[in-house]
Amino acid sequence: MKISIESLSREEASTLARIRLSVTAHLVAEAAAMDKGLAELCEASFSLSLAVPGIGEKAWLICAGGRVTAGFGGRPPEGGWTAPGGMLVFPDARSCSRALAGGRGMILPLPFGPGFFRALRFFKAAAGRAPELLRSADTTPQAKARLLLAATAHGLAAVAGDPYLEKRMRHFPDGIVRIEAGSAIFRLEKKGRTIAVLAEGPSGKAPSATRPSGKAPSDDAVLAFSSPEAAVTVLSGKRQAVVALGAGEVAVAGLLPLVQGLFAVLDRLSWYLAIPVRKEEK
Repeated sequence: MKISIESLSREEASTLARIRLSVTAHLVAEAAAMDKGLAELCEASFSLSLAVPGIGEKAWLICAGGRVTAGFGGRPPEGGWTAPGGMLVFPDARSCSRALAGGRGMILPLPFGPGFFRALRFFKAAAGRAPELLRSADTTPQAKARLLLAATAHGLAAVAGDPYLEKRMRHFPDGIVRIEAGSAIFRLEKKGRTIAVLAEGPSGKAPSATRPSGKAPSDDAVLAFSSPEAAVTVLSGKRQAVVALGAGEVAVAGLLPLVQGLFAVLDRLSWYLAIPVRKEEK
């Protein structure tokens, strides 16, 4: 049976919506940091949240001081919501997933102040710009690796609570994994049935082409791509991770069962992201 968004269970549809909310918000923030045109839309402060009834967590975007910060669940920075803005509400999980993947889905705008229209203009521009940056030949491999790594890291955090993964999450160890792709670094903490993105940002030095850079005291494992180009090839699905490992394009150090467990979670994330959101024409 071919998988479609209509065939998903209620829990699966909610998981897909969580993934789309988190990944979209974080890609929007990443695109804003890379694109000068988007930076011009961030001169005045605003806030914007994205929500689906029945899904406890919201995605949020806060623009302050010309910088956009994204989050999913948790608490925004202190004073973040003092910036004028509003909320985009999707009536259900399936509408959310369709709309955020470029399909048709109802969105209910809830303005809280004049900043909402600035926020909406920015969100529409940035949501379309992120995939353009990934497709463009003018985007550097490092920038593409950063975008793909951000989507992967936050997607892993969003999919971790999927009931399908419950047994798998119990059977591999807790710990912190640092993922390196050129100057981009993301650190993930697996704890019980949750995965959290702890920190992200540029490193002072790119990892070795043959092995991961030394583990920090708090890191239990490191997964390092030999180059941004290698990261783009693997994270875009053009090359299997196991093949890249054998070719030396990916190196792993530290607690190997932890990394292997994350690969299983990544397989489930890939399954969700491959679900078509547009109805096929008969």
